[in-house]
Amino acid sequence: MPWLAGATAYAQPAAIGSAEVLAGAGHDSNMFLQITPDPAAAAPLVSGWFGRVAPALSGALAWPSWRLGLAYRLDYRGSDAAGSMLQHEGELSLAMPALGGLRSWLGVSVGRFDAYRFPEEGFWLAGGNLGLRIEITSALRLSAAYRLDRRSTTDGAGTLASTSWLNQADGRLSYQPSALLAVGLASSYLRMNSTGAGVFSMLRAGPDAEIQWGRLEARLALWGGHLDDAGVGVHDTQAGASTWLLARITGDLDGFASFDWSASVTSAGLATDRYARHVFLAGVVGHITGKFTPVFSAADDLFPLFQAGRVRLRARVEQAGDVRVIGSWDAWAESTPLRATGQPGLWEVWLDLPPGTHRYRFLADGRAVAPPDGVRTLADDFGGRDAVVDVTEGQGTP
Repeated sequence: MPWLAGATAYAQPAAIGSAEVLAGAGHDSNMFLQITPDPAAAAPLVSGWFGRVAPALSGALAWPSWRLGLAYRLDYRGSDAAGSMLQHEGELSLAMPALGGLRSWLGVSVGRFDAYRFPEEGFWLAGGNLGLRIEITSALRLSAAYRLDRRSTTDGAGTLASTSWLNQADGRLSYQPSALLAVGLASSYLRMNSTGAGVFSMLRAGPDAEIQWGRLEARLALWGGHLDDAGVGVHDTQAGASTWLLARITGDLDGFASFDWSASVTSAGLATDRYARHVFLAGVVGHITGKFTPVFSAADDLFPLFQAGRVRLRARVEQAGDVRVIGSWDAWAESTPLRATGQPGLWEVWLDLPPGTHRYRFLADGRAVAPPDGVRTLADDFGGRDAVVDVTEGQGTP
């Protein structure tokens, strides 16, 4: 595949295949909506237990400035009371070259949803999305995304029943003062125009926070919002919260638990709290990544370099807003930011290190990344590997 080798000559290492498998089970109470084109006819889904398995496969080719990805997702949910749902969707995405602190991407997707209720119903979707992210400073970023889908409902006989357009806009202002803590303000607006069912819209906004501590990662989001369903004359003001806890069991296996809660604060046109939602989910996530390394890639640029009593460490990380390094030279106490070089995706830092053998690890947007290929590594305590640099007398700090 010479075209592939040429494309990845400056993306070391280049990931061309990955898989993520989520398996979990939980409880879903009165989930009100599956975003069908006919919300007026959609009866509330009542309480029930469900199981979920969601494998995701993706591949990517990395150029110096571009990244092309292909993803496929499969999701199954079931409940004795609410029936079952089978969803599969494929997406082709393209990340475009960064322009200063501006990063952008676009994608197109097609998918199918089946068996929401009995008798079996479903709909096709086809659409696209556009995203922008602005790096205001090394810790402050602003991101926005827009998605437009066309959804065509079919009945149990496969006959087209109705069509809708789903518009969704998301915005986020986030501040990451360190690799361990991130805080942000998020807002999301969703609007659905459906033939014969009027207009459905929802606006949400609220703060969120994320903290990492060793192998643990926790998130908390609080939000308030307003929901309008013109098809049934409902106006509903809501409040909610969601939590997420993840523990890294090994380098390729995570355990997680999440809980989402929402309720009506004030409402008009509701006989019951139809739009309340209480969801608990727990399970595991497995990660598998395959890599391809061309023999003529610029791997030598990623080895530690000693000059004038200092050590240069480099990492190649695509589509990251903040890259840092932590190491054993200070008992992993402080993270040091890397700066972006003139080559897209290439980051570096110069350090004063005392003589000795030092382990180090790069963090991209707060999450550990694999050491560069070819660099000496040692196994860590969590099933992964740390990069290693040997500093002799006269190389590092005198």
